[in-house]
Amino acid sequence: DTVKIIGPVAHLSGFTHDTTLEAYTEDNKLYIKDHGVWQSPQAYTAWESGGYPPDKMLTLKGGGITDEPLKLIGD
Repeated sequence: DTVKIIGPVAHLSGFTHDTTLEAYTEDNKLYIKDHGVWQSPQAYTAWESGGYPPDKMLTLKGGGITDEPLKLIGD
């Protein structure tokens, strides 16, 4: 799986933006490989948007930062 971080995502401010990064989810944690290293996992909850067809979404949790929704982009 891959992820592309676009825009101001406070939970991921130290990550490379606007480029495709290797990523996977396991046990409600989002793992992202950046700068050749697997970074600390980010806790999330999964949900679907109300649109049609519904988008698969993730909301990053914790860290004292407001929760942020992210659209999950393909496998």
